[in-house]
Amino acid sequence: MEKVINENPLSLCANTEEHLFKRLFFRFVEKLSGLEKLQAMYKKLSPSSEPDRFFNEIIDFLNITYETGGAQENIPEKGRVIIIANHPFGAIDGMILVQILLRIRPDVKVLANEALSRIPGVSNIIIPVNVFNNAITLNRNAMRDLVRWLENDGLLLVFPAGIVSHFQIRKGRVCDPEWNNFVSRIVVKTGSPVIPIYIHGRNSILFQLFGLLHPSLRTFMLPRELMKKRGNHVNISIGKEISVNTLKRVGDHQDIMRYLRFYTEVLSGISSSEDQSDLSAREESRHAVVKQSTIKELYATEIKYLPEEQCLVKSGKMRVYYAHANQIPWTLQEIGRIRELTFRQIGEGTGNEIDISSYDSYYCQLFIWNEEEKEIIGGYRLGLVDEIMQKYGITGLYTHSLFNYKVNLLQRVSPMMELGRAFVRKEYQQSYLALNLLWQGIGSFVARHKKYAVLFGPVSISNDYDHLSRKFMIDCLKMNLTEEQLSTSIKPRNPYRSECKRTWDISDLSLFRDVTLVSSIVSQIEKDNKGIPVLFRQYIKLGGKFLCFNVDDNFSQVIDGLIMVDLRQTNRKMLDRYMGEENAAGFMSYHQNRTAENRHCR
Repeated sequence: MEKVINENPLSLCANTEEHLFKRLFFRFVEKLSGLEKLQAMYKKLSPSSEPDRFFNEIIDFLNITYETGGAQENIPEKGRVIIIANHPFGAIDGMILVQILLRIRPDVKVLANEALSRIPGVSNIIIPVNVFNNAITLNRNAMRDLVRWLENDGLLLVFPAGIVSHFQIRKGRVCDPEWNNFVSRIVVKTGSPVIPIYIHGRNSILFQLFGLLHPSLRTFMLPRELMKKRGNHVNISIGKEISVNTLKRVGDHQDIMRYLRFYTEVLSGISSSEDQSDLSAREESRHAVVKQSTIKELYATEIKYLPEEQCLVKSGKMRVYYAHANQIPWTLQEIGRIRELTFRQIGEGTGNEIDISSYDSYYCQLFIWNEEEKEIIGGYRLGLVDEIMQKYGITGLYTHSLFNYKVNLLQRVSPMMELGRAFVRKEYQQSYLALNLLWQGIGSFVARHKKYAVLFGPVSISNDYDHLSRKFMIDCLKMNLTEEQLSTSIKPRNPYRSECKRTWDISDLSLFRDVTLVSSIVSQIEKDNKGIPVLFRQYIKLGGKFLCFNVDDNFSQVIDGLIMVDLRQTNRKMLDRYMGEENAAGFMSYHQNRTAENRHCR
């Protein structure tokens, strides 16, 4: 009898001693479910106990093809790692992934249904679990085996849902059910990195309808669904490695699993079509040629004769100055040239030969000057809101050209300083030196003009980012970093409208209060691994809150987030870093005294 059972591992009635009526009933179920066809296919396979050969034959027999877009390189050739994946189809999910993984490395194990251990070609690659009931002893054994496997630097493939994707009434779509938390426990216990894989597709409508009638009917339909995959092509997206340290930042085991699932499902929306860099290149071809450099001696002389008090920071050969347009006409031309050149390199820019506008004639320029090389390294444009309002009115503010807001909004948080047009030359972007110098310059300027406690201005998401990245960043910032009271008083002049389908549940965005986690998802999406824009990270560290988002038609269609930073609420260590301890103390004392005076007046 043992021999017969082994020869028919897929049969419901392999035991010939079963009652006749029972055997006939099982045969009827096998025929109806498609299991009979599956058995017929199994009998045609060559006897083999080798998983790679076994799965290769099945995939070839079903004529199933797949592609990964060359992302197999994300799978390490050695070292412990956990591969997680969604489970859209059933057994074929594991077969395809095992085939991919075994071509990269031999030490592969799969956490799978214990029923599969009866199949000779599968038994020696799986760590069996009972997915239908929580058999604690079995689960403990499985946990022991897989921990040992990972500690010996093996690869473990897991489908955290445990069962196949199906229509979820609450979510209104076909997707995995809730993922099991055991994966996060394994990750933390073994210190294993995780690589997410998303398998595109789903089972038939009939499968989904049967599942709505009763969950057991989904299981009944799985053999039929497998056989219906004959001749199908499957797209597979392989993500990038997620470190244990990143996962530990997320929270408890439940939050880690929500994060891992989010990370995996984001892969479903990553475009395999035209690269954003291709779009940027085509846009660049329509731009005017950037103006040639101004004669160095002309602007070097202007900077040399700036008043000493306009030098805000000295650091080695670097100087940070502020100046007005009438003091630096040639320097301003060079600033505008470098701005345009730098912005174009990241998919931004005006498209003109130089980035100079009417605002530059009365805004203040803050810039870094390399005294040895006689070159401008980076800069900011500053606008003192009260002074601009007094002379030009609200339309004199650059931000008002992007966002619609009233004078009373400015009065509620006055006095303010508008920041914009931040840039650092490409050759100086490898370190944070230039950005730190710019912010030390801003800190020094504020220390001299203490009343300007609130900074605000646009910060851009360029066209170099994938549509999905931009949508994700904006959703996260709206959920977690919005200034609720003031944001209702501001409207974008050209609202951002998503160009892609959202692949996540809005409720899951609460996981991303840590900007590092936001950046980890963005780098997953981006082909060049870039995270969120550096200035976003900088403003958020300073305590920045977002008010609104707008698409700037005059600046390469970038998405501008209007951000506000109240330096009185900024972390004191950050304030000391950019102002210096003495200046920061003086700044805080000034505003504490003003607050006390205002209370006294009431």
